[in-house]
Amino acid sequence: MGGAIAKESIAVYMRMLFKDNFVHGDLHPGNILLRVRKPDGAAAGGASAAEDGLRGRLPAPLRFIADAILPPDPGFDLVLLDAGLAVPLPSEKVEILRSTTTAILYADYDKAARLAFSMSPDTTCCEDPQQFQRELADIFKASRQVVWDQGFLQLSDAGLMCLDLVRRHHVHLDAT
Repeated sequence: MGGAIAKESIAVYMRMLFKDNFVHGDLHPGNILLRVRKPDGAAAGGASAAEDGLRGRLPAPLRFIADAILPPDPGFDLVLLDAGLAVPLPSEKVEILRSTTTAILYADYDKAARLAFSMSPDTTCCEDPQQFQRELADIFKASRQVVWDQGFLQLSDAGLMCLDLVRRHHVHLDAT
């Protein structure tokens, strides 16, 4: 079940950023609830997954098609709590984040670094923007290599390297 929880966590986060255009400002383990459904499909609240989900609302012929194309029900619900610090993201920022993520997925690290640099509200103190972007591209590339070599990525390590780079090159971050 651990792999399914990890996949669903990533899917929830990506949906939050790229579809719903917001960031949960207080997302930590205490604000994540895993609600495991009973074997008959009933959740802790009593309603079955089939009644609550898309499949349950479809007519039988369409449900057959949905079952073929939609991912299987993981048997649990991932619930994010305490969204009081939810930060809405303007659509132009979401587009840059989407483009940056796509560039990283397609191993175009230079483009990802250019896009990330373009998100800075103030780059006037950066003495060598090209060097900053080369180093950022190297961090993206090294992070991707770690995934291939070790099978996982410690996001905190990559994040700390990026923050150190931002500090050394005096590139400002957008607080939103």
